[in-house]
Amino acid sequence: MLETTLRWRGQPLTVVNAHLNTVLVSSAAKGNWDAVRSTNRARVWQVGLLCRLAPGRSGRMLVGGDLNTPPRGLLYRQLRTCIGPDAHEEAGRGPGWTFPRLFLRIDHLFARGLTPTRARVLPAGGSDHRPLLVEYR
Repeated sequence: MLETTLRWRGQPLTVVNAHLNTVLVSSAAKGNWDAVRSTNRARVWQVGLLCRLAPGRSGRMLVGGDLNTPPRGLLYRQLRTCIGPDAHEEAGRGPGWTFPRLFLRIDHLFARGLTPTRARVLPAGGSDHRPLLVEYR
């Protein structure tokens, strides 16, 4: 994760870019349950770290990136609870697939103290993920 604090409209804004471990579907398909459990433990620890970080930062906060978790997932719900709403849920339209190859929305922006006015997934670029553009007020 990368944490940056800047001033936005005269107030501090903490921005955290995170990349959670990838769910190893290939390991599960091969029956390598040790790898699956190890990855799950790492992901739980990573989300726990983000949730422990949030209360220690005052003011507005954005947490986002390649979080490798769909909206129906437990880790997604934990992030939404400890940081704030997901931009796509608040201001997006349609499925918001950021990983279109598998029809998944696994890249997110959660915010505290900011209101998203528009959230959209942009056309694919140089990654297997599509970029997410969010406008806030």
